[in-house]
Amino acid sequence: MSGQRVGRWMNMRVVALAVLIGALAACNPSQSAKPATEGEENALIARSPADQVAARKREEARQKARDAEAKDFSYFRYRIDTASEQPLACFVFSAPLDPKADYSPFVDFRPAFRPALSVEGRELCVGGLSFGTQRTATLLAGLPAADGRTLKASETVPIDFADRPPFVGFKGTGIILPRENADGLPIETVNVDEVLVTVARINDRALAFKSITQGEETAQGQYSYSWGEESPSDVQEILFTGTMQVANAQNAPVVTVFPLQDVIDEMQPGAYHVTVTDAAKLTDMEGPPASASRWIMLTDLALTAYRGEHGLELTVRSLKDGRIVSDATVQLIAANNKILAEARPNDKGLVTFAKPLMSGEGTLAPRLVLATNAKGELAALDLYRAPVDLSAYEVGGRRTPGPVDAYIYTDRGIYRPGESVQLTAMLRDSAGRQVTGRNGHLSIYRPNGLLAAKIRISDPKSGAMLHTHALPRGAS
Repeated sequence: MSGQRVGRWMNMRVVALAVLIGALAACNPSQSAKPATEGEENALIARSPADQVAARKREEARQKARDAEAKDFSYFRYRIDTASEQPLACFVFSAPLDPKADYSPFVDFRPAFRPALSVEGRELCVGGLSFGTQRTATLLAGLPAADGRTLKASETVPIDFADRPPFVGFKGTGIILPRENADGLPIETVNVDEVLVTVARINDRALAFKSITQGEETAQGQYSYSWGEESPSDVQEILFTGTMQVANAQNAPVVTVFPLQDVIDEMQPGAYHVTVTDAAKLTDMEGPPASASRWIMLTDLALTAYRGEHGLELTVRSLKDGRIVSDATVQLIAANNKILAEARPNDKGLVTFAKPLMSGEGTLAPRLVLATNAKGELAALDLYRAPVDLSAYEVGGRRTPGPVDAYIYTDRGIYRPGESVQLTAMLRDSAGRQVTGRNGHLSIYRPNGLLAAKIRISDPKSGAMLHTHALPRGAS
């Protein structure tokens, strides 16, 4: 392009820009005539008082709407629990439910079935479902909360249970496997075709540094980790590693007996640690396979101990017939693995360790009692454990309800529809004495918590009463 054309083009751009500036100035002559000062350029735009009032009213209206929504009793979500043999679906609400209320009229299922409903806090849980099924639950309007509020609108919730996740574990919770009577070690699986089994021996001289426990069960996709006293990895001797085929009934638990004695071969004093893992080939996204591990005492020996002011007395008996085992050798082991004492049962089958031996401290404190016989069997008693494990039971007792307490029992524990229940009720005071001259009521409730009958009690003789309650023929 020549210099003359460039000059002409630049002149046209300047003229056009001047025309545009003039048009803007004509639209707003007051602003164009007054140049902006530095303070005006940085000033914020302020709303008028009327605009501020309108904005405040809008925010108050929004807050009222949020408060009204929070006050409404509403359904939040549902969760599923697939850890047990039967899945559980729980509907979660915004407020606690009434555990005594009958919620069956407010939950409709399609396809229809008879659910087992239970209440736990804000959750309404549904039992009786099965894996591999689909249902639709409708929570009907009017479903009540514990405080009297009700669900304003019905909610439809699809419930879809896929297959039960693969599971590997041991049947039961014990660690003692009787050598004489047991066919093998029962392994429980769900949706598993093959398992990898590892068996290790921990000799008796290493048990003072370990804790013989029932191990752990790990679901697919999770990592198992044991350490310290519960892990045998630093003292174990691997005896067997191999696979075992198991039956696979979809979503149902299957028990397969593993021949533990056959892979151990020669019995030697010690404990065994068994690890079972799902042998399925999984991707990294699916995670580690399901697994389980457990300490096992394969033995016919059983120790019973009595500890008192004179020391520790023990008996060694056979698990097979309960007879005294007189040829056993019993050792008292300290925390540092030192043998504090060794004895054999007397003519009464007793072994006694005197009080001074039981009074050691620090590394010489009694840690373990071991009993062995000529067959290589071993029984172990951990003195660090509580004599009786009551952690799984309610042992706190109950509070006395007041000046009058009632003890009620039936003639048996289970009845058929249409049969009669023989009830006996005794009234006692806080000292256990019979209560007379008192009137009251005997209330009978259905399994769903609703009142079935209410019988008036008028001055029961001898502080007791008998009542016959006929069950409906349609009871279930």
